[in-house]
Amino acid sequence: MEENKTEATPTGPANKPKVREPKTPEKQAFIYLGPILPGGILFKGAIFKDKIPEYLDSYIEKLPEVKKLLVEVKDSPKFIKALKEPGTQEHALYQYVEKERGVLKDV
Repeated sequence: MEENKTEATPTGPANKPKVREPKTPEKQAFIYLGPILPGGILFKGAIFKDKIPEYLDSYIEKLPEVKKLLVEVKDSPKFIKALKEPGTQEHALYQYVEKERGVLKDV
């Protein structure tokens, strides 16, 4: 005769009802999708968790378009696609920052 076995898991028996865990709010992550800034202060692909670091404030104050190239990671695929297409706002923004980044040498 076969015994009726309940498979155990680290959290209890297999027939225990599953409880849905409450979702925690997602934290934002930002990725920089612009050209390298003078002095190597910011590289394309740099990722920042939760917020944009304060050390970039003076650069953003001097050239505000830099902040527009710091996009949420979840939005980056769409932004990257637009960067590659001449005539888009994203492409023009990248070109502008690349041309004007020299003003950041003295920051």
